Amino acid sequence: EIKKPATPLFNTKKNRSESWELSDELTFALSQILSQKAEWEIKSRSKQFDSEDHIINQNTFDPKTILIIGNSDQYSGTSKNDLIKAKTFELYRRNSKNIEIITFSELYERAYYIVNQKQIE
Repeated sequence: EIKKPATPLFNTKKNRSESWELSDELTFALSQILSQKAEWEIKSRSKQFDSEDHIINQNTFDPKTILIIGNSDQYSGTSKNDLIKAKTFELYRRNSKNIEIITFSELYERAYYIVNQKQIE
């Protein structure tokens, strides 16, 4: 699932437990992915055929999905709030089973490294 680079990752307030409130856009995107994933798993249980009407003997079990959303600039500073946002976002994505959540800036950094074989300077 691809959202926009300007999609907010956080709401405007901090929670009581030194975490930041995640944006509705982020949680809705995750809900959307989970729904699409469930639909795919149901569909994959029926017999599927290729373009030549040969049966496809490939099964799908809990497929990995990817969400590209927002920008790392929303939490990349050194202020206490930025550090709390970074921790909150990292905990959220590390605990989202089989859903890789990356920002557009992280995707750019990965692509840059692949093309240039070095980190962005």
